[in-house]
Amino acid sequence: MPSLKELDFLEFLRRCMLLFHIRIYELYNKSDLTKQLLASNWSKCITLIFTYTFIAIITHQILMLMGRHLGLISRHTDVFIETPTHCSHVYVSVNVIQNRPKRELLSRPIVYYIEFGPDDYEDPDLGTTLGFLRRKLLALLRENELLTKHNQKLNYIQCDKLEIFKKERLLTDDGEFLCNMDVNTGDKLTCIALI
Repeated sequence: MPSLKELDFLEFLRRCMLLFHIRIYELYNKSDLTKQLLASNWSKCITLIFTYTFIAIITHQILMLMGRHLGLISRHTDVFIETPTHCSHVYVSVNVIQNRPKRELLSRPIVYYIEFGPDDYEDPDLGTTLGFLRRKLLALLRENELLTKHNQKLNYIQCDKLEIFKKERLLTDDGEFLCNMDVNTGDKLTCIALI
């Protein structure tokens, strides 16, 4: 059995909802166009459902934005948790730069299309890591006959001498999955090989 305080609070809520409901009716009855939305019982029911749903969504969004702005909510939480999709292929534009004297060895970069198959995935959901991409690029550079004829130092290059960029951002963590580094399928990456 509810206590007297609970009954007072429930009565207060009931009266507030009733006043709110009456106010919405008054707003819809102000013009001839919106008055038609309340003409029959079905249209009245549909109109009120849409109105209350709209008000609930707007209230939710305002509360979430205020909570984020005040620091009460660290990040927006959705009903559906978004998991990143693995990266299945990338385009990598490679330019070889010699340290001493500092100059580009190629007149224009070599563009590789690198595709990752299920055998290359370190995790079936997250795909491959940056370290795997570096090793694959290094193998492709060593196999390139044009480059090996041009400069024998390319055979001795190490993985840490390959700087991979996405736009202006240097990708450094070899153990991190590409999808967690915001590298998506079909993205264009830039690689600078320092020899």
